[in-house]
Amino acid sequence: MKNIGFLLLGLVTLLTSCQPEPMRKVIPFDLYSQYEGPVKTVIHKVAQSKTDTPKPIIIENYDSLGRLVSRVFPAGGKMEVTYDTMDNAQSKSYVGEDTIINNFKFGYDSLMRVNTVISHNDSVGLTVYEYDYDLNGYINYSKTAGEKGGIEIKYNRDKYGYVLSSEMNDAIKNEYYYRGRKLVRQIVYDIESGKRISVMTYREKLNDYGDVIEKWTWDNKTLVGIEYFEYTYY
Repeated sequence: MKNIGFLLLGLVTLLTSCQPEPMRKVIPFDLYSQYEGPVKTVIHKVAQSKTDTPKPIIIENYDSLGRLVSRVFPAGGKMEVTYDTMDNAQSKSYVGEDTIINNFKFGYDSLMRVNTVISHNDSVGLTVYEYDYDLNGYINYSKTAGEKGGIEIKYNRDKYGYVLSSEMNDAIKNEYYYRGRKLVRQIVYDIESGKRISVMTYREKLNDYGDVIEKWTWDNKTLVGIEYFEYTYY
C-alpha cells in the first residue's frame, strides 16, 4: 500500500490509435509520488533548460511492500516514515533543528482498499481524506477536508483506468490527452465560465515498467522545466 501525504491530482489519459497497457493502480495516499513496487529508490532531478545540469531535489526510498520509508532533500531536510502492524503510518520531518511529527490512520473497505485516512500534526491540525473506487478498482472520487478548507475531486476514466478528465470543487476542470501511454497535453478550464485557464504540453519518456524517466513541460510555448527520474528496483 502506498503511503502518506498529498493527493495525486493528475494521472489521466485519452487513448489514441495505440492501445495502452492497463495502468498500475495508484494507491491514493502518497507524498507526491506515483510509484508502486517493485520500485526501491527514486531520484528526482530537475533542470531549467536542456543545457543545464540536472540537480537532484528529492531521493525517495521504498520498502519491499511498496511503502515510502524516507524522503531526502539534498538542499536540506529529511522525512522518515514508520508503520505499525496495522499499516498505519507515522512520519517525522526534519528541517534544521525543527521536527514535525505526522500521524496517519488508515481505514479500509470490504476489499481492503484504503477508503479513509485521518492525519494529524501540530501545525496543520486534523485532516481527513476519503476515497471511492470504480468497478475496476481505480479511484473515481477523492475528498480532503481539514481545518483550513477542503478539496473534492471527481475523476472520469476509461476502461483501462486512464483518467480522461477531473473536476475539482465543481470549479476547475482538467482534460488530459495522451499518445499511447504518454501524457502530451493538459488543458485547464474554469467550469462556470468555460474559459480556458492554461494549456500545459508535455513530452515524456517511459521505461519498460511504464514509469516516467524524463518529462519536458511547456506552459503554452514556454519551457517550464525538465524533470528526470532514476529508479532502482527490487
